[in-house]
Amino acid sequence: MTYTSIGTPAAIVPARSFAERQPIDLDAQYRVQGPPLWLRCRVVDISTHGAGLLLVDEVTDPLRAVVIELRPPGRTDRIVLNAEVRHSSLTGGRRRIGVEFHDVGTFDELALCALIASHAELPEQPWPSPFPGVR
Repeated sequence: MTYTSIGTPAAIVPARSFAERQPIDLDAQYRVQGPPLWLRCRVVDISTHGAGLLLVDEVTDPLRAVVIELRPPGRTDRIVLNAEVRHSSLTGGRRRIGVEFHDVGTFDELALCALIASHAELPEQPWPSPFPGVR
């Protein structure tokens, strides 16, 4: 398995996890292309390619393209991404949409990787002792 590090040694996660959706629970905002009205949503899973959103505030128009604003916890910066809606369903009486990110620049991709790494739960792994016979 290939590993990559984002930031600190504690943030080591499998590189493939950035492409696969990772569970997350993050307040965010979205809007449809055009009007500057931001609506609330929860990001329930995310990767560098897309995300699953549970819409708190919903529009009546069919959603085809959205702009998503992510604010990593404890930070003042934000990540703003253009996305195409690929899937829509009802979950527990709320609309859930799956989106694919478009035109993600290098800085936004690095910010997404850091966000994913900060929320990744690493599986417990026994680390080999550097001293043979000592555990």
